[in-house]
Amino acid sequence: MATDYPPATPDQPIVAKPGRYYRNVRYLMALAAVLMGCWFAYDGFIAWPRMNVEYDRVDAEITQKQNNTPNDPALKDLLKQRDGLTKRNNTEIMIQKILAFTLPPAGIALLIWMFHNSRGQYRFDGRTLSVPGHPPIDVGSISAVDRKIWDRKGIAYVEYATADGRIGRARLDDFVYEREPTDAIFEQITNLVDQPVEPGTDGETVVT
Repeated sequence: MATDYPPATPDQPIVAKPGRYYRNVRYLMALAAVLMGCWFAYDGFIAWPRMNVEYDRVDAEITQKQNNTPNDPALKDLLKQRDGLTKRNNTEIMIQKILAFTLPPAGIALLIWMFHNSRGQYRFDGRTLSVPGHPPIDVGSISAVDRKIWDRKGIAYVEYATADGRIGRARLDDFVYEREPTDAIFEQITNLVDQPVEPGTDGETVVT
């Protein structure tokens, strides 16, 4: 994932904003969840109960004619009308209602999580790395860059120590944030760190 970015400087830092594709896909997923919830609500509260009423009405009329006037020409039309209707049971209607109540909140929750996960921006000015959820990270405080899944997933973890000795682990993700500048930040940081590959365990520890 080599990049052509010039070395970052305080006057020309490298900035990676939230990835457009990452956000757009989740906008569509959230919108789909809300629209499907509305669809299920219409079926569960309006369309299917209304169809059940119509089915029962037609079925009762068919039964009446079969018992009283079996040769009535209208009977054939009623049978065809009933065949075009579907009687939904209480369980089916309840499932539609449950989906109607759960899908829109799930879509909204997805948006909230997406905005949190891609909040702010990555910024590197040659000496200091800024990652949302972490204090400014001086290059001199970086102990290692864990890149064992970088080539496969575009995710690396920058391990650093704060002034009071606490250990932090900041994630660089070139899917969640703009790929080219994120790759440039990763490349330039690994070139500045003596031992870029070693450490730790998967996951991310946020310094509080």
